Amino acid sequence: RRYVTSLATVYAVLYLPGSALAARAVRRGGLRASLLEAAGWTVGGALVRMGGAALALLGWRRAAYAGVLVGQATLAVAQPYLLNAPAAIAQAWFPVKERDLAATAGLLSNMMGQAFAEALIPGLAAAAPGSAESRVFWVTVASGALCLAAAAWAFLRAAAPP
Repeated sequence: RRYVTSLATVYAVLYLPGSALAARAVRRGGLRASLLEAAGWTVGGALVRMGGAALALLGWRRAAYAGVLVGQATLAVAQPYLLNAPAAIAQAWFPVKERDLAATAGLLSNMMGQAFAEALIPGLAAAAPGSAESRVFWVTVASGALCLAAAAWAFLRAAAPP
């Protein structure tokens, strides 16, 4: 239980430092560069977390937890880049008639993702064969694939990328 709590708490602890990094990235390189930086943080965190889950499959539980925690912390740093950006993304990338919808979709996407995860993951995890570690590994792989698909769709759909 203590381990799960620290995995969740890391987001609250690192939100403010992540916000400062995100603001600095926007000032330094603009919106596009900050989103690319966020993508780098996200992919890096997912890979580290996946590596931690793979270590657990090998039986190295302490190293696995450390890897998952470091990956989670990396993802926590990336979160403010994305949560603080929807209005700026809508302003820069979408035509005037689509901006309200784009900003709303961006703001609600985090809450919808959490709601879907809360509804689906427990049932999928209970039904999946194998150990908890293997389930974490494959959930991470599936999340990464969905993230890449969503990013590709967003970049291809944008009317006027900066």
